Amino acid sequence: MQKNTLFILLLFIFCHLKAQDYYIKTISVDNTASDNGLHIIADEEGYVVLCGSIGGTGFFKVDFSGVEIWQNYFSFAPYEPGVTGLLQLPNGNYLLSGAVIESGMLYQDLFTFVTTNGEIYKHVIHGDTMDNRSPNSILRGNHIVSYTSITPPGIGLEQYNHTLLLTMDTAGTILRSDTIENIAGYPRNGSADLLLLPTQEYILGI
Repeated sequence: MQKNTLFILLLFIFCHLKAQDYYIKTISVDNTASDNGLHIIADEEGYVVLCGSIGGTGFFKVDFSGVEIWQNYFSFAPYEPGVTGLLQLPNGNYLLSGAVIESGMLYQDLFTFVTTNGEIYKHVIHGDTMDNRSPNSILRGNHIVSYTSITPPGIGLEQYNHTLLLTMDTAGTILRSDTIENIAGYPRNGSADLLLLPTQEYILGI
């Protein structure tokens, strides 16, 4: 099954506020059924778009007119990956944050590294003793900071859920791991967003 990823390019013409136009483009990502744009990053050439992961995770780059520059995808069939984040690294490459199920295991954190030309050069998987949920990532200096919701095996999300903060280098090697304990009275503390502040501290929304 193949669907189109729909995205809207907005062009605001501020001169005298006389006009406002938008252009609707669609991109077919081969070998996937991706049909939503999860994240978009812009650079001087155009947009990189990360798609949903039904039947495979798709990602592509288009110029500012919506003309495709490149596209790629990955899949761990029959175990499908889930993706939640797209980040550009200091060297211009991209990091896709998500999760994957491997045979005989629970959900694991999945970090996929992609070159500026859309080529996958590394998958890094962390978390072989916890049931992890798809992480998201930010860049803090030359380090990647990622959060993921974790549940010890056999416990179940309905009972409790912790948040794990990972600090990695830009190759995906874990430098530090911190578990944030649940807030009293709130048994399900699933992480939702991570924001880097100008002070280089960060805020985690739970």
